[in-house]
Amino acid sequence: MIPITPESIQDQYNVNRTTVDGSIVIEDKGIRLQSDLPVAVYAHAELLNGMSADSFLVIPAVHLGTQYVAVASTTFSHPNMIAVVAYQNNTQVTIGTQMVTLNALQVASVASKNVLSGTVISGNKPFGVITGCTCGFVSNVGGCDYEAVNLSATTCH
Repeated sequence: MIPITPESIQDQYNVNRTTVDGSIVIEDKGIRLQSDLPVAVYAHAELLNGMSADSFLVIPAVHLGTQYVAVASTTFSHPNMIAVVAYQNNTQVTIGTQMVTLNALQVASVASKNVLSGTVISGNKPFGVITGCTCGFVSNVGGCDYEAVNLSATTCH
């Protein structure tokens, strides 16, 4: 386990910034891991002290792409989220109809109570995308859970 510092990077997305229109928020929260040996890296995020959590395998930089399609639960009572992580400086990213320019390790995130699943995310340089929901449902039975999906690049037409 590698501790993440500074601790401010560990802060969850502030759901109070959730907007109906899904305005983009930019933060310096990216992390670069370099190793001279092969490693597997996974991320684990908790919303409520282990009660609502999700984990995913981190995609290596050589597999990052420039086009993605968001996948998230379609709940209207809790925010759907998209987080884009730039790998290089001056990465121009379009999330739906909004465009931002990011530098390496900057994160552009959108949280909205509108459905974000199906949103096309594209850019001029490779970047990573994580989508999900603070309270997603797998079925109609039981409670909701934190959802985080590290997307694979796709070809959009």
